[in-house]
Amino acid sequence: MKKLDATLHFSKLSRESYRKHFVRIEDMWREFRALIECRGSSTQRVLDIDITLQVLTLEFDREAIPLNQFEQHDRELFFELLPDIELAIEYCHKRGWVHGDIKPSNILYIPKTRKIKLIDFGASYRIGTWRELLKEWQLTPLFSSQEMISGSGVVNEEDDWFSLNQMLK
Repeated sequence: MKKLDATLHFSKLSRESYRKHFVRIEDMWREFRALIECRGSSTQRVLDIDITLQVLTLEFDREAIPLNQFEQHDRELFFELLPDIELAIEYCHKRGWVHGDIKPSNILYIPKTRKIKLIDFGASYRIGTWRELLKEWQLTPLFSSQEMISGSGVVNEEDDWFSLNQMLK
């Protein structure tokens, strides 16, 4: 019987990338599933997964600008990008996932294409997941609803819309 290689290769690693290490393998698998199922032009790509080392290799674009680096003079550009941000979030929701940590640093602007990408799906959960059953979860308090902070109710689309609304304040 042939030994199973613990590393799955999705594409050549000639592109720029970075490695995200996980303490808990279940967190790695959840983020991997979210990224694969939400795969599209407006979400970060998984380039490789190493099950043994518990590492995801993710695409990295040196030209990308996180929205938290936008300045006051970029305000008009932000509002031009807002429909694309909404579509990217909706795209994930239609595939059954809530991003769970929508905030400026998790949305990248790609100047050469004038498009955005959602990154860091570490707080993603399937829609309908009961928060009370989770041992732990990630969130950014400034961009999180009271239900997310208290760990009550179920993960739902409103979690991401609440976060986006916080960005608009």
